[in-house]
Amino acid sequence: MEEVEKDPQVQHMGVIKSYQHPVCGDVKYISSALTMSETPPSFEYAPPMIGEQTREIMKKYGYEDAEIQALFDQGILYEEENHT
Repeated sequence: MEEVEKDPQVQHMGVIKSYQHPVCGDVKYISSALTMSETPPSFEYAPPMIGEQTREIMKKYGYEDAEIQALFDQGILYEEENHT
């Protein structure tokens, strides 16, 4: 990423952006090189941490809380412990 940030064209276009993630802190990313005056690209929320939405998705597919917990206990499912 350091080499990309130093590239003159990348600097000119201003495509290196950052956002404040609730767990990871300041996160840099490469935004869209395509820009439109009336619909600029933007992030509305940070991407989920690993496993952050697992319980919700499993419930959507009909799994009960006890079944989901059993899958976590067996190591079949995983989630980051430090997510908000």
